[in-house]
Amino acid sequence: MQQKRDQVFVSYSHADSDHLQRLKVHLRPFERQSLLDVWSDTKIKAGQQWRKEIEAALSRAAVAILLISADFLASDFVADNELPPLLEAAQSDGVKILPVILKPCAFTSVGSLSQFQAINDPIRPLISLDEAQREQVWVNLAQITKEAIDKFNAAYSSSIDDESQQFSVSFVPLFGGPFEGAAMLGEEISNPSAIDDYYVYRYEHIDILDFMPLATKVLQGVKNSKRIIEAVERRLKKDGWEGDGDLQILWLPPFVGAGVQDTYGVTIWFVKQGNNGTSFLASPVVLPFTRLLEQQW
Repeated sequence: MQQKRDQVFVSYSHADSDHLQRLKVHLRPFERQSLLDVWSDTKIKAGQQWRKEIEAALSRAAVAILLISADFLASDFVADNELPPLLEAAQSDGVKILPVILKPCAFTSVGSLSQFQAINDPIRPLISLDEAQREQVWVNLAQITKEAIDKFNAAYSSSIDDESQQFSVSFVPLFGGPFEGAAMLGEEISNPSAIDDYYVYRYEHIDILDFMPLATKVLQGVKNSKRIIEAVERRLKKDGWEGDGDLQILWLPPFVGAGVQDTYGVTIWFVKQGNNGTSFLASPVVLPFTRLLEQQW
């Protein structure tokens, strides 16, 4: 089982040092209670090997906060030395990445970063807010950081330390198991060509993906699973998906008003494109949701 972690790794541009200081103020009450430990490159002392210090800090991190601005995105040091190990830690160790948008910048155009949900809306960066609103963003971030560390350590304390175990936590309660989940995809399994007539929708900023199992897991054991997935991918690409991202399953319960009101609800194919954060949904029925329809083009 992986060791418990309490460290918060802060990645930022030195041009935004004032924002780093404000972040530290809001994290300080939790730090004083020994609930977390904040690390930034300001802790690297003269004469120390900075690369080893960063690697050591990352090995203890449960959360990484990114202070995003044009200066941050332009920093070769950040791009070459901090972001690659951070993204790897998020993938392999479950480190939580929390971007904060400080100033107008190209955040949503950087696929490796925009895949993570920002604390504040990218179209309302921190400097565009009044003081009370800025402080509330910091308060929210501090609380989310503390809760993420608690969740990280609780998960590993329960020995949920590998991908298959983590998958079962979110997947099994929703579908019951691979074959029960596949049963909800009856039309696709019996006639994959029907997917060619599915409705495709696009939507921005669907960032919480933990409750949508991978399609390959749902179809595990289904003989023509490869043909089904190829049909879905072909349909999504027809409406603009560039082939980037993992195909997942989104289940809508019967009471949401989509399709026939039966006991099973509607099963939607879902993928989030990594290069720009656009989500694509393929549905066997028309989806009547106003906010979804407003984004179609």
